[in-house]
Amino acid sequence: MAITEHLALIRGTLARWEQWKQRHPHTHPDLSHAQLSGADLAGFNGASVDFSHANLSHANLQDATLSHAKFSSAILRHAHMERAIAHHTDLVAANLQCANLAAIDLQCANLIGADLREADLSYSNLYRTNLIGANLYRANLKHVDLYGTQLEKASLTQATLFHAHVHYAHLNQATLHDVEWVNAHLCHVDLTEASLKTARFNSAYLFDVDFTNADLSCADFRWATLVRVNFVGAKLEHTNFRGATLIRSDPTPMVLPSTDLSETKIVAPCPSPQFPSLLNGNVSVP
Repeated sequence: MAITEHLALIRGTLARWEQWKQRHPHTHPDLSHAQLSGADLAGFNGASVDFSHANLSHANLQDATLSHAKFSSAILRHAHMERAIAHHTDLVAANLQCANLAAIDLQCANLIGADLREADLSYSNLYRTNLIGANLYRANLKHVDLYGTQLEKASLTQATLFHAHVHYAHLNQATLHDVEWVNAHLCHVDLTEASLKTARFNSAYLFDVDFTNADLSCADFRWATLVRVNFVGAKLEHTNFRGATLIRSDPTPMVLPSTDLSETKIVAPCPSPQFPSLLNGNVSVP
């Protein structure tokens, strides 16, 4: 439970809190289970503070320093955390539904099982962030940096990833129905056994992406560029590749009569017997 002295400090002035932190650099304030709904903590130095199970709904944590803080099972619904620094922060099972996390830096943070439904994570840094099993339903991930991010078994249904940079990310067995990947860059991404029904990759760039056994039913790859993409075992029912460029990416064995390959350009390093079945599209094999 929260320590009374620490509660009094957090409810006082920011200057008083900073003075106390400077005098006690090795003390980790305990604000666990605290009721801080609507608290104004903008610019607050919350490094290494224990907020586990605390109620911070509607709190203002804009520009706060939260590295190494603990927010496990905390309630942060509708909280404002824009531009906060939260390196190595523990947010396991935290409730961040509808929170504003635009431009937050969550490098190496742990958000296993966190609730991020309808949260705004646009322009955020999710470098090596752990989001295994997290719920990102309808989350705003525009221009997000997902480098080495762990999203295994996460739910991103109806999430928006316009212009996202997704490099070395792990999304195997994730649920990504109706996700917007328009103009996104995906490089070295694991999407094995992921469900991507009706996902839209229009004009996206995919390099070394693994869709092994993924469900791409009704997915839209129109005008996308796909380089070294693996479709082994993928479900391509009603998948639309119209106008896409596929370089060393062969969906042929998985193609169904409903798969649209019209105006598709297939580019291979040399002529291959794999490609003749694609001749219903405009196939180019140099």
